[in-house]
Amino acid sequence: MKKALVFFFFLIFAGSLFAGCSGSSSVYESGGVAWQYKSVSGGAAICPAYEKVGNRARKYNSPLSGTIRIPAELDGKKVVEIDAEAFVGCREITSLIIPEGVTEIGADAFSGCIQLSEIVLPDSLKYIGANAFYETSVKSLLVPAQVRSFGEKDSETFYGCLSLREIMVSSDNPNYLSENGVLFSRNKKALLCYPAAKTGAAYEIPDTVETIAAGAFSQNPYLERLYVPESVRKVEDIFYGCDALTTVVVTERRASEYEKKGFFTPFDMEIEPGDE
Repeated sequence: MKKALVFFFFLIFAGSLFAGCSGSSSVYESGGVAWQYKSVSGGAAICPAYEKVGNRARKYNSPLSGTIRIPAELDGKKVVEIDAEAFVGCREITSLIIPEGVTEIGADAFSGCIQLSEIVLPDSLKYIGANAFYETSVKSLLVPAQVRSFGEKDSETFYGCLSLREIMVSSDNPNYLSENGVLFSRNKKALLCYPAAKTGAAYEIPDTVETIAAGAFSQNPYLERLYVPESVRKVEDIFYGCDALTTVVVTERRASEYEKKGFFTPFDMEIEPGDE
């Protein structure tokens, strides 16, 4: 009881001590965690309360470890967003429960949560920001039906997800689809993300793909040989961190075009006959 009273009075006066959620000062307890929020369209964007230490570092005032349950409501407001950088560097979180009603996960929201291995995304989710899961231990993600964008570029959300083996997509999603754990645009004309922990020495890009997005194959250490169909006309990826990749197989019809544009220059380009 005494500890509860101390925590209660601490929350009353914590506004002057803690920062977060773009300057919000009020602090509210839920599930043993002190939260702050800012008002946004439709409700609240939340983050755990923390104290600034220097220019960039932060010290969270709650014991953020194990399973964290994001509240569905705070101070009478519906929680609709997890604020950008909300859980940066929370190294002891292992799983997250995100309630229905949350529509947005901000950029870098869980960046540096190195033990975070389990996230169930709510059906209400519509947007996931760039680097949202950077350096987490998440191995598999299911993209809900309403998600319509990932950061400024669709591949950015999954950058640095070195444990990610597969991305699955709800069959009802009108914007994206997944095939063998690889993320594509719904019309399958853009390859958006080949997960960094997806195993297999060779991969054949489907012949519907016209664009390989920036960062699509980034940091995959297993891929050694990539087959590129004639349909590919735009390559934004530089294959950063693909240390095992040595050979890119292209069709004779596209070889000179790719060479002029500087596509695949770090690798041996093997030519095979194209379709007549």
